[in-house]
Amino acid sequence: MGTSSDLATGLVRTAPLVGLGRWLRRASQALLLAPLALALVEVVGHVLSTASFMPVWHAVCAAALVGAPSAAILGWLCTATRTGGAARVRVEADDLVIDRGPAIDRVPLGQIRSGAVVPKGQVATVELEQQDGRRLYIEVPSVPAGERLLEATKLDAAHRRCVLSLGSPGLTLGKKIGAVAGAVFGMTMLLGIAVQHLTLSKSIFMPAWLVITTVLGFLAARAMRAPELTVGTDGLVVRGPWTERSIPYAELDSVAESWGALVLSPRRGKPQRLARLAWEPAGKAKAVALRVQEAMAARDQLPAEQSLALLERGGRTVEQWRQSLAGLLNANEGYRTATLSAPELAELAAHPAAPIEQRLGAAMALGGKADEPTKARLRVAAECCASPRLRIAMEKLAEGEFDHDAVEQALAEQAPEASAEMAPVQKATP
Repeated sequence: MGTSSDLATGLVRTAPLVGLGRWLRRASQALLLAPLALALVEVVGHVLSTASFMPVWHAVCAAALVGAPSAAILGWLCTATRTGGAARVRVEADDLVIDRGPAIDRVPLGQIRSGAVVPKGQVATVELEQQDGRRLYIEVPSVPAGERLLEATKLDAAHRRCVLSLGSPGLTLGKKIGAVAGAVFGMTMLLGIAVQHLTLSKSIFMPAWLVITTVLGFLAARAMRAPELTVGTDGLVVRGPWTERSIPYAELDSVAESWGALVLSPRRGKPQRLARLAWEPAGKAKAVALRVQEAMAARDQLPAEQSLALLERGGRTVEQWRQSLAGLLNANEGYRTATLSAPELAELAAHPAAPIEQRLGAAMALGGKADEPTKARLRVAAECCASPRLRIAMEKLAEGEFDHDAVEQALAEQAPEASAEMAPVQKATP
């Protein structure tokens, strides 16, 4: 990538303490579990008549009740702390350059994990997250200017999938703690009733009770996990606490933001409110809708039907299909059919609007004969896939590897896509 002119000129801020803030929030979660551990120890100690260690646990509990809120507040302050000033932003070679006048900072593009454009009235902010958790906040004059910055850094929908949490971290943490506390309290009450009214062997009943309580606590915490939304060029993937739902763009008519909720309008059926995005500022909800709209717009018209027909499986086994595709290429004479060339196969494999079967067929037809630029293009196409099965299969094929099981699993997602009507999506609370 060559030298680029300035992509943005304005306020550039960083959150240098976000890593420390994340560690403090985790410490707060651990400390909040201390009262629950105290309750368990008290019950076990009472039943086993060995309560001599209880004063120590009472002291730990008292310290946790003070330390947990303190750690949570400090973590929030570290995350919210932003520093910076006016700067010019541009891309040079493989670096994002932040020119502050006397000081110039360079951030390798490979260290930037994701980016999003957050509208704020007439202006917008581009939020970039680095691999180590640090964030950059770059103010731009408009949403299109922010999209151009993402495109220059190859963080736009055409080059990178985006994973977004559909919930407030603070409220999700509170819900997890409440769910675990409820599970432990219920099991403690059950234990008290059992001890008073039943004759049980402590050596058998207590270990079983502890195991069941631990499992219920884990399941209760998992049930409160905030859903995640993966935005790719092939569609959306919603991961809930227990299930995963794939929504191909072929089923969607439009996506919009309404009162902090992401509204999916299917081609058939009623609109579905996916989740309420409890983020601050409120523009974050619009940022998600913009990202999905950008990914949908990246799907141009479908390639020519005759090109797709050459790559169809046609009821054959995966191995027979692969062998027939390998026959399209003659090492000495090139492609025997004039309708497909190596660049055209790469285009079909990377095309988000092409059916999964044809995309995989094009990648298999290239086999291990693709040059490095073609492999790089296939890697980008794989990275943009929201579906983990399709992404894994494409990643292996991009490197010239054929994994029969990975291809089969990716193809298994195609049948429901062709005719399934969008089912109601689990609603997520903030």
